[in-house]
Amino acid sequence: MERGRSDPATLLLVGAEFAAGVVTETLRTTRGREIQVGVCADGASALALLTEGAAQGRARPGLVLMELEAAGPDLSVLQELKGHALVSCLPVTIVLPGGVDDDVVRDVYRLHANCCVRESAGGAWTAETLPRLLDFWFDVATLPAVGCVGG
Repeated sequence: MERGRSDPATLLLVGAEFAAGVVTETLRTTRGREIQVGVCADGASALALLTEGAAQGRARPGLVLMELEAAGPDLSVLQELKGHALVSCLPVTIVLPGGVDDDVVRDVYRLHANCCVRESAGGAWTAETLPRLLDFWFDVATLPAVGCVGG
């Protein structure tokens, strides 16, 4: 089912830099949509939040934006997230620090991340890229209305 403009949009930010930074509870896309924001300091806590929440029937975020470091040293958090039947359909965008080589990018995509965005110096990617990324996932992409299994 396509997400309508009136549906609430939620974003889960995962990673130490997101948790340490100043994050407002609500962001706006360039199209004016309000996005509710949740934050987890690390991948393990995000994985627990998402899988336990799905098992209990709680609402899930429309997008997970995860720092590469939060995906685990061997990308195990991303692998477990994308392998879990109840949350594998969640769109996951990995934020790559500058200088990450193409082998890492390939590994991230092999584990079924939906996209990668490169962070630029000084956080410019957030001002330029984040609104466009949110517009795409919340206003353009067609997402499942409910969980992946038994929906």
